[in-house]
Amino acid sequence: MLKTRVLAIAAIVGLAAAALTGCSGKLTTEEACNFLVEKGNELEIKAVSEELISSVENSDSAGAKASAEKLKDWLLQGAGESADGDFKDALEFTASKMNDVVDARLDANSDSTLSAQETEALASEEHREVLRTSCPQIGEYLG
Repeated sequence: MLKTRVLAIAAIVGLAAAALTGCSGKLTTEEACNFLVEKGNELEIKAVSEELISSVENSDSAGAKASAEKLKDWLLQGAGESADGDFKDALEFTASKMNDVVDARLDANSDSTLSAQETEALASEEHREVLRTSCPQIGEYLG
């Protein structure tokens, strides 16, 4: 009985200490980046990016939006795992702008490069810099 109480108190103290020190069980930036790379390989995100580009070039709205949703889900999974607020914000912001860019590209399907406005819609310079420095490999997956 006493042993059970001691263990219960130790568990409560451990949880309180974790809360006070900010131990959230989230991944460091490097670990979250590695998670994204591993998940990107598992989900074949490079192929999804290529499908997105092809769908946009062929004015396939449904295909483009389906690919964009897969990319968004992947980015949000990485954001959900990250303890780094700036990295998490950059991933979430990029994911939130994915449909805007796809819609703009489908509307202006005249050339294969993103306009400055579309690029800006995808991520602010601050967000792009965070992604570039925190996880340079992410560019390989987003085309």
